[in-house]
Order: sequence, then structure tokens, then C-alpha cells
Amino acid sequence: MRASINGVLREGLTAAALTAAMILLFLGDWRPTIVISISIPLSIFVSVLLLSALGETINIMTLGGLALAVGILVDDATVEIENIERNLAQGKEMRRAILDGASQIAVPAFVSTLSICIVFVPMFFLAGVAAISSYRWRKPCASRCWLLTSCRDFDPDAGDVHHAGT
Repeated sequence: MRASINGVLREGLTAAALTAAMILLFLGDWRPTIVISISIPLSIFVSVLLLSALGETINIMTLGGLALAVGILVDDATVEIENIERNLAQGKEMRRAILDGASQIAVPAFVSTLSICIVFVPMFFLAGVAAISSYRWRKPCASRCWLLTSCRDFDPDAGDVHHAGT
């Protein structure tokens, strides 16, 4: 187990370094590079805290979930940063570019996350030994899927929450 955790940490650091290098190379800006470089370890740290609060342990299933989540995080962050850069290139001020960039990809990010969650629906219909071994994962899965798919964009100028898809 320790070797698995050390392997995940090593690969996570490698992935973060490669991702930061690619963003720096393609965008040529240090700000997005720092944002993604900080968001990866921060999201893993918060995920481990939430797993602990939910009474979950670090096992193969949770390590796999963390690896999947980091991939999704990097993809979504890259799309968001590219969209913000596009809005900045249109001459918008930084705050407006960030808010517009976030609102423009809210629906696609929501649909993408929902599609990923739908892939795991068959886990609820497992039977036999597979069902027994995945029971600990399936028990809180419904609330986690709901949490993942209910992401919202907050616009401080409007003073309310914009629901994805509306």
C-alpha cells in the first residue's frame, strides 16, 4: 500500500510538472502555469480531507478516483485558461474576462462531468463478488456524483448563482 501511495505521489508530481511545462510552453504566461500547478496538489489535499471526513480509506478505488479527478481537473483548467486568454485578447479587463470565460464554458464543463459520472452508473448494478468488493465505494457514490454534477458558477456582479444550463 505504501508503494502504491508513493507511486501515485511520484506520478502526480510528474504530471503536475509536465502539465505546468506544457501550459507555460503553449501559453507563454506564468500566471496560468501557477494556477494549475497549485490547483493539482490543493485539490488532492482537499479530496483526501473529504475522504477522511466521510470515513473512507486510501485504497485502490480511491487512488484510481483521485487519478481520474486530476486528469479531469487539468482538462477543465486548461479549457478555462484558454477561454480566459481568448477573452483577454478581445480587449476585456481581467475580471470581466475571467467571469465571461467561466460562464461560457459552464454548460460544456457540466455536460462533460455528467458524462463521466454516467459511465460509472453500471457499478450500481454489479452482482456477486464484484458487488461485495465495490460496496464501500458504491454506498456514498450517489451523493458524490450529485456533488460533482451540481457545480455552479458564481457571478459576484450579478449577486446570484448561475445554474449551468440556464
